[in-house]
Amino acid sequence: MLRHMEGVIYLVGDQRTDLEDYADVLTRHGYETKTFSSPAEALRAIAADSPCVVLAELLMLEMDGFDLLYALRTEPATRDQRLVIASAVLTKDEFASVVENVGGWVFLPKPATPNEVLAAVEEALDPGLPAGGDPPADFDERHLRAMHSKLLEKQLQSEATERELVVRAHRDAALAELGRRALAGVAELDLQDEACVAVSTLLEVELVEVLQLEDDDHTLRMTAGLGWPDGVVSSTVDDAHPDALGVCMLMTSEVRELEDCRARDDLPERLSGAAVVRGLRVAVLGAGRPLGILGAYSTRPQHSFVPADRTFLQAVANLIGVDLANRAALTALERRERELSALFDDSREALIVTDLDLRSVRVNDAACRLFGRSREEMIGLPSSVVIAPESVADLAGGWNVAPETGESSGELAILRPDGSRRRVEYSGTKEIVPGLHLIALRDVTERSVMEEALRRTTAKATAAHRRYLDLIETLPDGVVAVDTQGRIALVNAQMEQMFGYSRAELIGQTLEFLLPERLRDAHVVHRTQQPTPARSRAMARGLELCGCRKDGSEFPIEIGLSAVETDSGQLVTAVVTDTTERT
Repeated sequence: MLRHMEGVIYLVGDQRTDLEDYADVLTRHGYETKTFSSPAEALRAIAADSPCVVLAELLMLEMDGFDLLYALRTEPATRDQRLVIASAVLTKDEFASVVENVGGWVFLPKPATPNEVLAAVEEALDPGLPAGGDPPADFDERHLRAMHSKLLEKQLQSEATERELVVRAHRDAALAELGRRALAGVAELDLQDEACVAVSTLLEVELVEVLQLEDDDHTLRMTAGLGWPDGVVSSTVDDAHPDALGVCMLMTSEVRELEDCRARDDLPERLSGAAVVRGLRVAVLGAGRPLGILGAYSTRPQHSFVPADRTFLQAVANLIGVDLANRAALTALERRERELSALFDDSREALIVTDLDLRSVRVNDAACRLFGRSREEMIGLPSSVVIAPESVADLAGGWNVAPETGESSGELAILRPDGSRRRVEYSGTKEIVPGLHLIALRDVTERSVMEEALRRTTAKATAAHRRYLDLIETLPDGVVAVDTQGRIALVNAQMEQMFGYSRAELIGQTLEFLLPERLRDAHVVHRTQQPTPARSRAMARGLELCGCRKDGSEFPIEIGLSAVETDSGQLVTAVVTDTTERT
């Protein structure tokens, strides 16, 4: 709900965005507002309408906030007008010093939050706010002095900011050039020398040093420097834990500054001998570990370091650290490449690197021997020349079997220049690096010959086995084979007909399953005590031999036994003859 009983709030200023922000905040909280971009127009409206509060900007081109307040207080119609002055230039105390003894105003520092704007308006509406009052006699002088002082302060700040921007631009340019030189592959020590020159020039120091951590991780050697006597660089070695300045530099990236070195007795001889007064040191870090120290020193007592100097020095140290880490990584990569190359070339397995079209890019000696070609002949050779026609499709299809893993394997035939063929097993990895495949090959020609011979032998044995089974099926007598545990492993059709059981019902049962129940125990004893027959023989005389059909009927039988060795162990075969007709 709009607060009509309290009147309208006038908003005065020549910055449209600020007025819109004020209006938005106040309207959302129930106030009615009206904006004026002209202070003179606002003064006429104030005299005519008497708004409850005027919120005005201090800085305006046509008339500033001081002039607006003076005009309000010197006119009887507007003498008690309540006013909020918003400013980002002056403080409340600075404003109050100009309008001494003048009341009815509230100061709003900028930038202001919505809550601060509302609080300022509520304070201006407070009945207890002191009102009125005549401007001081020297108001104009105070006004001009305050504005002149503030403008001068702003000018000095602007000049300082401009100088800072120029310095920053020079330093950024130096860092960019050092970074470019590092990427271009400038020698390590040349880059460090250039870094020393940049630090000396842009920090205005006489001495600069780069201390690099030795491989033993316990000593620091000066690898580059500027301003030192001949022989100091490269020959200077410091203890790294902690260093001579009394701080442990290598375990953190923290900056250390020497405020005054003249009274110190723990300085390294090179620093005390050079009459160093002030210094700044930062850690050189790379690949997550300390690599050294970058130091900048001055012999002038009036020299001082500011935070921006620390930032620049650390940025230079970071570039040196990245360069050192990259060079170490490149060295390790080259060593690894040599090791892998040796493994590739010396492998007893034939190895071939191909492009995406399966043309040979690199081969080892084992591959040359396998294909019967020189290395020069193999390079660039398409797979269709060395792969037998019937195997080309197999190889191409193998690459598409497992596209997700990028791995394939199989067998194929290869062609040698003398017209001979070899059978090889291959395993391949797609794109070990972008655009290159790796194929490993093993000669399995002899193994293939042996496997073929075995297949033929097995085929012959299988055929003989089938003939044997066919013969058993055609015998007029029943045939049953049992294992060493007495369990039935094989029966023929005559056994099914003789006993009335199906083959599935008999397989796995003990032999006693085919005897009358009264004879089973005795037969178990007889079977387990009798030695395995070395050759065919009839069962022992005197043992009642009688079979029992599925329907329970009994009939006399005669059995002949023999043993046979199989892949599954020894089997005892019994030929069973129904002797009913003999009785």
